[in-house]
Amino acid sequence: MKKKSFFIALFLLGVFSLLGARVSTSQSPKPNESVPSVKTLSIAPETFQETVSFAGFIKGVNQTNVAPSIAGSIIKLTKEEGDTVYQGETLAIIDGRELTAGQKGAALSFQSIEKTLKETKKYYDQKVDEAQTMLDNASADEKASAEEAVRSAKRFRDVQMASIEGQKTSLAGILSVSEASSSHTIIKAPFSGIITQKNASLGSYVSPGMSIYSIASPKNLEVAVSLPITIAQRITKGSEVLLKDDEATYEGFVFAQASLVEDASTRALVRVHFASTSNTTSLFLGKYIETIFAVGDKREAMLIPTQAIISEYDDTFVYKVEGNRVKKQSVTLGKNTGGKTEVLSGISTHDHIVIEGEHTLVDNQLVKEIYDAK
Repeated sequence: MKKKSFFIALFLLGVFSLLGARVSTSQSPKPNESVPSVKTLSIAPETFQETVSFAGFIKGVNQTNVAPSIAGSIIKLTKEEGDTVYQGETLAIIDGRELTAGQKGAALSFQSIEKTLKETKKYYDQKVDEAQTMLDNASADEKASAEEAVRSAKRFRDVQMASIEGQKTSLAGILSVSEASSSHTIIKAPFSGIITQKNASLGSYVSPGMSIYSIASPKNLEVAVSLPITIAQRITKGSEVLLKDDEATYEGFVFAQASLVEDASTRALVRVHFASTSNTTSLFLGKYIETIFAVGDKREAMLIPTQAIISEYDDTFVYKVEGNRVKKQSVTLGKNTGGKTEVLSGISTHDHIVIEGEHTLVDNQLVKEIYDAK
């Protein structure tokens, strides 16, 4: 019996020794086992505000189509796409021969009516003088009729002069319009900028208002964004906006927002201006840029870098470091903002979350932690 108890005790001692060796092995790396380094971040509550992101494109604050106010054929175009133009510089010339002929005709008619006016005044002034002379030489019996003759001569003169003066005024208006139209045969740049589009060709016929060039100023830029009306209603004029491209992040604000673009679209156009132009030299007209709008109220939340989150099938988790090992921790996520994601449950304040190197890890793996104090 004693011998049997001795063997049982010896067996148990061997089992416990083996378990102790396994525990010791699991807590320290094997001689040839590599221990990966992971970068971690200590998590604490932060101020959070939900954001939404949309693509916009950069345009000039001053941007317009250059069009003639008269009809005619284009006989000269001076610029191509991408060319720089200066305010008042000639962009195109419209054939004005018909206008010139009309202007000459109006000028000749005006000169003719002025001549007629002088001759008519001279003639009827002479008639009035003759009537006055007859009045001066009239006898007492003839005086009444002579006075009436003077009054009649003056009335007739005034009526004729008024009629010709009216014709003169009408022709002066026609001449003025003709001269103004003639000056509109030269199409000039309304402001300095860059030709973004050439919309007509040499020899083509254009009507008033038909675009010949599109021009934009590259100095003052804005971003035009079409937003769903449900989002546009959650922002206001003056709201802060972040703008991002491949090179930098820029601060901006909502300069203006329209109501529905059209009843059926349920979208609104929002214009965003840059808060500063000091770092926008690399931007250019027509470039697409990401616009990030803050919506909703600010609140305290647990935020982690979005890159730290791993999704596998229906499980979403992060790795956190406890001691020298990583632990797989399932999390419930909320909203995103600025490269971070809100965590509703699964982590606590001061947890060390793996933010670099997480995709090569397995649960309970031994690691070397590189702590990021930020």
